Amino acid sequence: MSNKIIFQFGLVIVLLVFSTLGAWYEGSEILDRPSEWKYSTPFTHLFSGGINDPADISVIDYFVYAAKFKPIYPLLMLINSVYLLTLLAYVCLKQYKKGFTIFNFIMGGLLILFSLALYNSRTEGAQFIFYVSLAIGILYIGVTSLFSTQSKSKILNLIKK
Repeated sequence: MSNKIIFQFGLVIVLLVFSTLGAWYEGSEILDRPSEWKYSTPFTHLFSGGINDPADISVIDYFVYAAKFKPIYPLLMLINSVYLLTLLAYVCLKQYKKGFTIFNFIMGGLLILFSLALYNSRTEGAQFIFYVSLAIGILYIGVTSLFSTQSKSKILNLIKK
């Protein structure tokens, strides 16, 4: 593995840890907002049934709250996670170009499905994440389609013009 790839892995992992800690911190604000416990704690309701005390709230729900109301760190988590998975796939599949192409199509499709899950959200944060994940998914599929249907020389000629 080259130094460039190792540097990218290191950088994206540091950014992912930083954004995760930031989202966790900002999402912990839900402990002070009992009015949001009913609407922003789906995992606690799924696993525990209900909330009687702030200590009952699942840590995963901190990220849900952060995504709904303070989306910068959760969005950075999403982008870093997607980049890390793509980098990992590149390293594992660089000898199998068709496999990497299939991975990119699947990644784009999953991002579009993820964005559709947020389609009807009423909060600005979730709407923002919807648009960004939809754009990244379309970009993945579009760029992968372009590279898989045309040879590199044709693409380079298009860029030079």
